[in-house]
Amino acid sequence: GSLGLDQSLLLPAGASGHAESIPPRLVLIDRQVDLVTPMVTQLTYEGLIDEIFGVKHSYVDIDPEVATGGPVDPGGQRAPKIKVALNSNDALYGEVRDLNF
Repeated sequence: GSLGLDQSLLLPAGASGHAESIPPRLVLIDRQVDLVTPMVTQLTYEGLIDEIFGVKHSYVDIDPEVATGGPVDPGGQRAPKIKVALNSNDALYGEVRDLNF
């Protein structure tokens, strides 16, 4: 074609013998070649929260001790986790979520 496209790639697979002769491609990178990627962490505050606590559907479950800064129940019973919404309704979080630390 005039755009430099191989027109046979635009046809359905059974329309020409050429499209069927292109094998699928898969690229595998061995971790011995790419040593840095497993050690890379997210460099925003939102990414840090995800790395430490695990964000699921814009919520994070945290221990009450983390939220209050100290023990919640000195009686020895474990208090249930607190579900915290991570969204722009929290003024501080909305301001720092995408900033690098």
